[in-house]
Amino acid sequence: MKEKGISITEMAAALDISRNQMSGVVNGRYPVTAETAFRLSKILGTSAGLWIKLQGDYDFWEKERNLPRNLKNHLNRFAKEFAKRPVPTPLNPA
Repeated sequence: MKEKGISITEMAAALDISRNQMSGVVNGRYPVTAETAFRLSKILGTSAGLWIKLQGDYDFWEKERNLPRNLKNHLNRFAKEFAKRPVPTPLNPA
């Protein structure tokens, strides 16, 4: 938005949502829903999938960043254990 000189107020009006909701999306307080992604895609000439993917990437980043250390250690331990297991193939079934 900044690169195109579009303010939060202008974008909110274009999307037909409140300024508060638009500000929340921009500042990571509100997620980009399917409805918002659809509206963004129409007015910006992008795909709705782009916005959904960006939201998913952000959600994943937030979850990883806030993962408790003990859970992170637990998951890493099993990831290492499972990575050692061979992948079944037609010649080497499980």
